[in-house]
Amino acid sequence: MGGFTVAIGPILAVVVGIFVSWALGEIDKHYSITDQVITGLDELSKNTTDYIENQKREIMNAANDIVEPVIDYSIASAQRIIVNLAIEYFRKLTSPSPRLQ
Repeated sequence: MGGFTVAIGPILAVVVGIFVSWALGEIDKHYSITDQVITGLDELSKNTTDYIENQKREIMNAANDIVEPVIDYSIASAQRIIVNLAIEYFRKLTSPSPRLQ
């Protein structure tokens, strides 16, 4: 009789498991829990993607704010150098003193 009692335990566990599985399936159908979880995860994924894109834009804007004045200064410096060289060469070319080559 002891062997029979041990065999009932696993069978009872399977029956209870099947019943619980069915009950949870019915509850899920009634309340649409799975659909709500999927919708929530999709929204979370979209929000995360939007946040990351926004952060990338902010970083790029900050980098532009830093780099733009440096580029402007470099261009202005190059313009001054070119103008000064042009003036110097113009003076050399138009000076009345003899030129040695």
